[in-house]
Amino acid sequence: DTPSNYGLNCATGHIAMALVGADLQESDRLYRYSITNRPDLNRMHTAIDMNSNNLNNVGTLNGNAAALSGDISARNGTFSGAISGNTATTNGDITSNNGWLVTKNSKGWMNSTYGGGWYMSDSSWLRSVNNKGIYTGGQVKGGTVRADGRLYTGEYLQLEKTATAGASCSPNGLVGRDSTG
Repeated sequence: DTPSNYGLNCATGHIAMALVGADLQESDRLYRYSITNRPDLNRMHTAIDMNSNNLNNVGTLNGNAAALSGDISARNGTFSGAISGNTATTNGDITSNNGWLVTKNSKGWMNSTYGGGWYMSDSSWLRSVNNKGIYTGGQVKGGTVRADGRLYTGEYLQLEKTATAGASCSPNGLVGRDSTG
């Protein structure tokens, strides 16, 4: 064969090169377009070093893991497993559809603006952070209410049970009423 059989011009003073291979032989380059029935032509066989350049206009990234040394910025996110980290800061609410807000050790919930909240430091008592008071227009209800100081009421103390006048009360110091009030 002569170079002219392949459309090459080998005039005096020109360098001619030809790369010849078998039919359907492909190069080791990635193709920019999909080749029918040849997904291997767009498959990487080594890691890519982007030299700190961006990867722009990606439709969907699919993979097994991501190891990032900087921030992640996204509009929304869906995770099917656990999220682990040190702190989380949001500009909106934190909502659980079917779970608990779970804390460990002597931690709980705290409002950083006013320094109040709730925590547990043993298995028996729910405590207010910084001994803050509890304020509600509703009820506080329990089996026993104990005050280590005075007990105040802004109205009347209503006793629902009745006692018999002249009968003993145990222990001493109980306050009661009879059926007439």
